[in-house]
Amino acid sequence: MSLFLFVSCKENKQKERTVNSKSIENTPHINLEDNKILNFKFPDTVYAKIKTRGVLTYDLQLDSSISSKLTNRFVFLYVTTDFVEGGSKEIAKRKHSIYKDTIGDGNYIFEVTFEDKGANVLSLAIEDNLILKSEIDSIAIDYGVEETSIHYPVFVK
Repeated sequence: MSLFLFVSCKENKQKERTVNSKSIENTPHINLEDNKILNFKFPDTVYAKIKTRGVLTYDLQLDSSISSKLTNRFVFLYVTTDFVEGGSKEIAKRKHSIYKDTIGDGNYIFEVTFEDKGANVLSLAIEDNLILKSEIDSIAIDYGVEETSIHYPVFVK
């Protein structure tokens, strides 16, 4: 007697998903060639009410004209499970977490918990605060902020 068992899993990808009545059709996955995100890992399917860990690596390289003037730098990662357009300032208005690059290597390990089942979007923003010596006065400083925003579609079971 022989038993043959065949198990198959068909992935059903929909082209359009909606979140809070906003369409996220073709929400871009992270294109690592177009921005300063060197590495991003987060599952595209998670379970509701269970903490899920992700990893993001941000490129800290600056061009030589800026790095020669750099006196200090603070890099923050803002994370929310809401679909938010507008970067860190808009994410800060929602329930969110902030992670600071305390080591200075651009690596972030973050955790999020999705409450709502179905199609969701993970919104992240890197806020790179640069404090530079001013060319006008050696005592004065210039302040600049570079920002990179990410929207990552996640299905929650």
